[in-house]
Amino acid sequence: MYRPIIFILCMFCQGLLHKARPADSRNLTIFYLVISLGGFVGGIAVSWIIPLLTASMIEFLVGLVFISFALVVNEKDGALDFRGVRFALYPVLLAIIWPIAFQRYTFPGITLICVGFALIFSQLTRTPRALNLSLVVILFLVPFLEPLWTLKDLVHSRRNYYGIHKVYDEAGKRFLMHGTTIHGVEYLAKEKERAPLAYYHRATPIGKLLSTELFRFHDIGIVGLGTGGLTAYAHKEQTIDFFELDPDVYDIASRYFNFLKTCPATLSFTFGDARVSLDTTRAGRYDLLIVDAFSGDSIPVHLLTTEAIAKYQDHLKDSGMVVFHVSNRYLDLIPVLFSNAAVVKAYVAYDSSQALKKVDAFASTWVALTWDKGIFERLISGLTWRRTYPDKSVRPWTDGYSNLLSVFKSQDMFSSIKEFRPFYW
Repeated sequence: MYRPIIFILCMFCQGLLHKARPADSRNLTIFYLVISLGGFVGGIAVSWIIPLLTASMIEFLVGLVFISFALVVNEKDGALDFRGVRFALYPVLLAIIWPIAFQRYTFPGITLICVGFALIFSQLTRTPRALNLSLVVILFLVPFLEPLWTLKDLVHSRRNYYGIHKVYDEAGKRFLMHGTTIHGVEYLAKEKERAPLAYYHRATPIGKLLSTELFRFHDIGIVGLGTGGLTAYAHKEQTIDFFELDPDVYDIASRYFNFLKTCPATLSFTFGDARVSLDTTRAGRYDLLIVDAFSGDSIPVHLLTTEAIAKYQDHLKDSGMVVFHVSNRYLDLIPVLFSNAAVVKAYVAYDSSQALKKVDAFASTWVALTWDKGIFERLISGLTWRRTYPDKSVRPWTDGYSNLLSVFKSQDMFSSIKEFRPFYW
């Protein structure tokens, strides 16, 4: 939602830079040097400094404040009268009232908000000092406003290079959210704390696969940790190796959730890129390799290319299987894996639980690849996974080629607006 606004502001700043360019070409060097220096300082601030100061993505608001400062510098009339102060306070009042009046976006709410902001800022742009005052006040109010916007019992919040992690309690459950995507859920009640929920519920495809007597998985590798929810199916004789990019996820999972603490299996954790980390394990180690890294807004494409799948095959036993969790609001990755499976000569099947009526189960989609025909037939006949996908095929993805537009869910483009909470950051 904020990306179009950021684009418009960037183009506005580009226009100001163009107007400010020196008339004498001899000064162009210092002009471009200052622009580059500004980009360098901004990058350092966003990547290193601001994450140390706050768990919110407050740099967007800070950027607006600096833009308003730039407008003030060019303002000839420095006076700020009572009318300007009054208009400066209107956006502050709107920011406080908005989350109370509209917990979710509705058409009347969107209309009222757009008209309100249009009227207010049409006045504020005439007096840049009033706009500057309004943004500065909102910036200092953000720590107090955020509880209104989130409307949850926040337990923990942490930000690092990979984004914002939030742990919160709601309806007797504890959630881990990364950005706007839930990455794990656990019951708060002690007697139910190991029950698999959300994408890993027993009614989901992965829940059925890990619960069935048709397969025996002794050595398991999992790419993507989350809350460790998949260990709800673990047995004492099993070994589970987790490959997780972000070390902070392990700290959150072990401190605020109980799946890892109470897991009877032998666990190990390797941090870093999974394709690199897999090289630290011996070939032919795993009965099952689960790649669970595609549910967020930005997916690691290199983990589902033909080269990546070939590496997974090297680390599987002859009767092993690799399973991809491809639930995603914006991308349909099933055609990619079907095309890639043909290249690596693997049997492929998928299962989806889009119409679950379980309260604690999330709709999820899983794709399995195996090079063992017997395992594949068991998957098809025993668990009724599907061997064909009706939608269009796509060109196989490799380390040198991928095309997100070819698998973009255009029909779902605006579906997430209903769940969007402004100033979530």
